[in-house]
Amino acid sequence: MSDKDQSGAENQTGTPQTDVITSELGQRIRSARKRRRISLAAFAEATGYSVGFLSQIETGAALPSLSALAAIASTTATDVRDLLDITPGASLTLTRSSDAPVLTLGSASGSRFRLFSARGTRATFSAMIEEAPQAALSETFQFQGERFVLMLDGTLTITLPASGGTCHLQAGDALHYRAATPHQRSVDDQDGAVMFWLTYPAII
Repeated sequence: MSDKDQSGAENQTGTPQTDVITSELGQRIRSARKRRRISLAAFAEATGYSVGFLSQIETGAALPSLSALAAIASTTATDVRDLLDITPGASLTLTRSSDAPVLTLGSASGSRFRLFSARGTRATFSAMIEEAPQAALSETFQFQGERFVLMLDGTLTITLPASGGTCHLQAGDALHYRAATPHQRSVDDQDGAVMFWLTYPAII
């Protein structure tokens, strides 16, 4: 088992919306593990994360990164979207800027996300604004579905090592790509960057 611990999550002392999301997510992860009759020790061995870190996730003390969620979902034979299914979707959802839930998906990136789309089983996509600090080239990401990003401020570089392609995005630029393609990213500006993301299928 690896020593991965806090690098895959963010300890939460934030807004009420964030606290509710983290708590309910932890409850769903614990229920999924219990349904499969997996002990915490076996859970840690299978996912590569420590027992203490996984316990924090289940109790709502930490919010896992998307890569940690993927490992948890695989181990419990659960769809990531089911783990993130907070409330049933509605046919019409209005989200005011001041009411958008704030998420921190992974402490390593330091990014702050505001979620504007509907959530739950009826949601087909997620729409988020990310505020990201300056960061060097990230680890390699690989997800299901598609991603669309529109740069609102700053610059972002997305690198696809397998194909040798590199995309430099400035404010006003957009990129649509298949998230299953292994990719990396870096935020180049000292003041960070602001991006609008659409993800399909929904991840929240």
